[in-house]
Amino acid sequence: MGKIEVLAERAARRRRRAEVPLIATPEEARAVAREVVERLSAVSGDERLLLLAALGDLSRGLSDRLQHLQREMAADRAAILALNSGLQACGGYARAARRD
Repeated sequence: MGKIEVLAERAARRRRRAEVPLIATPEEARAVAREVVERLSAVSGDERLLLLAALGDLSRGLSDRLQHLQREMAADRAAILALNSGLQACGGYARAARRD
């Protein structure tokens, strides 16, 4: 079983837990891409269909992970904006107090 199938199985198991990365490093992503190219050129027929199905599972897992990260980033962005707004208000109060 190649890395693609291992990642596809991992994606299927983690479908509900998108907080866990399937591919952790750029090097791992490049290794998967190389394996996809090599294996697609080496297999035919039913093996190719199985490989494409595994790639579909992997793609869905990566999409779930991306959506999870986008939600986290949006929440973090909102928290940062709220913090900035609070800091600006504090700065305004401090300037007003110095004038009095």
